[in-house]
Amino acid sequence: MNATGKIRSVPSGDLFYPYLHRIPAITEICDERETEGIVITRFRFNSKEGCFDSARTRRSEVYAVMAQPASVTGHKRPGILVFHGGNGKAEEAAAIGWARQGFVALTPELPGWIAENEIKGTSRFQGKEYGMNRFAVTPGVRSCAVFDSISAGLGAFNLLEQMPDVDASRLGVTGISWGGYLTTLLCGYLDRRVKAAFSLYGCGCYDAGTVFAEALNRLPEDEKRVWLKHYDAGNHSDRITASFLFYAAANDSFFYPPSIAATLNRMQEARKYVCFAPNCDHQFDLPGGTGLQTSGDSVFTESEPAFFRHMLEKESGTLPEIIRIEGDAKAREHEVIFSFLPEGARCWAYYCADTAEHWKSKEWNPMEVVRQSNRSCLFRLPELAQAYDWFAGTTFPLATAGSVSPMNIGTTVQHAEIRDVEINCPGV
Repeated sequence: MNATGKIRSVPSGDLFYPYLHRIPAITEICDERETEGIVITRFRFNSKEGCFDSARTRRSEVYAVMAQPASVTGHKRPGILVFHGGNGKAEEAAAIGWARQGFVALTPELPGWIAENEIKGTSRFQGKEYGMNRFAVTPGVRSCAVFDSISAGLGAFNLLEQMPDVDASRLGVTGISWGGYLTTLLCGYLDRRVKAAFSLYGCGCYDAGTVFAEALNRLPEDEKRVWLKHYDAGNHSDRITASFLFYAAANDSFFYPPSIAATLNRMQEARKYVCFAPNCDHQFDLPGGTGLQTSGDSVFTESEPAFFRHMLEKESGTLPEIIRIEGDAKAREHEVIFSFLPEGARCWAYYCADTAEHWKSKEWNPMEVVRQSNRSCLFRLPELAQAYDWFAGTTFPLATAGSVSPMNIGTTVQHAEIRDVEINCPGV
């Protein structure tokens, strides 16, 4: 945010500025069919990279799948862009699941991050080792493999935005793992064009605490700065205005709690929410999380459709927010004060007494719920060492469009140190 309090705009000299509104040409309709009331279109569109061999005979094209309800309602539908994780593929099953929820969904392959036996587009990564050039910025900044995926993601969004059946004022983005990172980054570039976003595990601030920091730190300092400037989602998150929810794993092998918190803290205007699942690595096993879907649709989590309906259908959809956290060292108690707690909300908290343990190996134990009201919850820890990490949250029913789904909102991970009668709880 600049000195005037306004959201920072994308500078015209930015690497991806030329691609923000460019609508790529669809080069081939591979297949189009209707199945059980859903129209599924498989197609390819021109990538920004142009040709990728020395003879300039092989053109880069991105494979994508679009799914939408076949029924005609007379009004435009909300749109959702779905990003796969690393070593994945276009999430066709998820796109169909979103279409069953009433959305127009588009899911592209992300060049450079596709399982080798799943590649259906054409790019410079065919026949190459997965993850090559992940952090390369020489001989030029476009040498980085991430460039191809960002440009493909922007092209996919621009296509979705101008589809005749899509309401451009109700657009969302969701992604898992590396797709969660891309969700975060693109929302920074697209600012007010995205109304809601959901990131599962992935974030920015790679150097604040991710498995990737070691590889970044091996780069010469000037190359590291170039990579972080252009490709780290944290350096663009202060432009995010979408209602944004992180579902994070407290023991994640890739994106550790400090990187989630740092990315969240850089967001300025967005209604921003987060929740950590304890003792989970690249999973989210709280109610409404991964593997707990009851609708039969292949979206990433049960919570997502309710979140997007809530945020895209309502002018001012809100979820509980953390107003403040208070602590009592003598009683070893923490109170979390929310903006409100919906009826049926259940509060919970977890702690880990071994603060030296790596995030992947921490054992999170439940804290006692002492008291819960309609706006706050008081938690108590057992007798512990002088320092510990902890986080809290609430699980509550969110009713949308005639259905009810579990939703989770919480704090970032806090670090507490007991010093005589005073307790400090800065977020990490």
